[in-house]
Amino acid sequence: MHSIRPRSVALGLAAGLLLVAASSREARAAPEADAPAAPATESAPASAEPPATPAATAAPLDPYDDALQRSAVEERAGRLESAIAILRDAERLYPEDYPLALQLGWLLFRAERWQEAQRAYERANELSHGAYDARLGLAWTLARRDECTGSAGAASRFRDLAAERPEDGRVRDGIAHCEAATRTRVTAWGAATLHEYASHPTKSQGFGVAAGLVALPGAFQVAAAYRGTWLAYDGAAARPASTLDSFVQHEAYGTLGVGSKLLGVSAHYAFVYDGSASTSSSHHVGATLRWSPFGDLLLAESTSLYADEDVHRLELSWRLPVSGSLSVRPAIAGQYAGRTWGGAGYLTLLGDHGRFGWWLGGKGGREIRPLYFGQSIVFNWAESISAGATAGLRADLGGASFTLGYDLALLRRTGSASAANGARTSTVHLVTLGVAYAH
Repeated sequence: MHSIRPRSVALGLAAGLLLVAASSREARAAPEADAPAAPATESAPASAEPPATPAATAAPLDPYDDALQRSAVEERAGRLESAIAILRDAERLYPEDYPLALQLGWLLFRAERWQEAQRAYERANELSHGAYDARLGLAWTLARRDECTGSAGAASRFRDLAAERPEDGRVRDGIAHCEAATRTRVTAWGAATLHEYASHPTKSQGFGVAAGLVALPGAFQVAAAYRGTWLAYDGAAARPASTLDSFVQHEAYGTLGVGSKLLGVSAHYAFVYDGSASTSSSHHVGATLRWSPFGDLLLAESTSLYADEDVHRLELSWRLPVSGSLSVRPAIAGQYAGRTWGGAGYLTLLGDHGRFGWWLGGKGGREIRPLYFGQSIVFNWAESISAGATAGLRADLGGASFTLGYDLALLRRTGSASAANGARTSTVHLVTLGVAYAH
C-alpha cells in the first residue's frame, strides 16, 4: 500500500533532478571523465526555460536537448508515460549520461513504477560514482517499495545522507517514513461471496463470509483467517440421510512466515469442518518458498488429510513484470489423491496502476480438492475441477482497499458418483466483494 509522498520530498527531488545545460553537454562529450556531470541546484529552478527565438532564425536543437525539452513539456502537462518514453529513446543514444538517468528515475518515481525507478537510480548512482541526488532518489524508491530494513535498505541510506546534509528536509522525511514503515503493520480484511450452482446434482446456491488478520512485525509474518459458508441442497432428493435443507462449512487458517526482499518462507495450517458430513473434519498443512531475483517465484506444497483419502499438491508459479504496471503469472500444479494423479496449468494477467488494479486469468486440467493457502480457501468438492476463469478489480479509497472478483469453475463427476446422480458436469459461479484496511 503506497503512502502519500511528502510535499517537501516532491519539490526537493524535482529541483535536484534538473540539469545545467553546459554540464550535461560535457557529460556527453567526455563520458570517460572521472567527475560526473553536476546536477543543477536550486539556483537553476525547474521553471527556467530558454528565451523564445523567431522560427526563421532558430537553430535546430541538439537531439539531447530536444529530448529533455519535449520530456519536460510532457511532464508539466501530466503526461508522465509520454515523458518517460521520450527519455527512454534518448537513453539509447546516450547510455552513459548521468543526468539523463537521474531524470528518468524521477519520472518513473512519479509514475509509481518503483522497480524501474530503482534500476534507473542505480544506473545514475553508478554513472555518477555516488552523487548525492542519485543516492537520495534510490533511497526514496526503496522506501516506496517497503524496503527500509537491512544494510542496503532505505533507512540505512537515509542515515548516510543525513550525515552529509543534516539540514535536508527530504532526508528527514525519509527517516520518519522508514521509522513508521518498520513498526508492526496489521492488515484486517473481510469478504462476502455468493455461490450459484448450475446443473449441480446436489447443491443450488450458497453464501460465504471470511475475515482475517495479517501482522508484519519486521521481517516476520503472522496471519489468521476464518471462512464460513452456507450451502443449500437442490431439492429433497439431493439431501443426504438427513432432514436438513442446507449445511454450513467452517474453515480456520493460520500462517507463520519470515522473509526478506530476496527470499521468504512460510508454514501453513488449516482445519475444515464439513457440516454435510460428506468429507467430515479434515486437517491441512503446507509450506511456501519465495525467491525474488526477478519477480516472485513461488513453490507451494500442501497436504490435505481427509477421512477417505490424502491429497498432496505441489504448485510452481512465477509473477513476472512485463512493464511498469503489467505483470503475468504462469503456474503449473501437480496432485496425487489416493491412487489418482491430477494437475493443472494457470495463466493470470495482473495490472497495478497505483490506487487501482485488475486481474484476469484462466486454468485448465484436473484439480482434485485443491487448497490455496494464499487465498485461505479449500475446495473440498466431490467433483474435480476441469477448467476455470477469474477476473476482478481493486480500488484503494479512503485508506481502504476494495476488491470485486468473479470466479468460474467447471466441475466433472466421475465413476459411480456420476452414474448415481445422473450428471457428469456442472458449473459454479462465485462473486466476491472484499475490503482490507492496513494500519
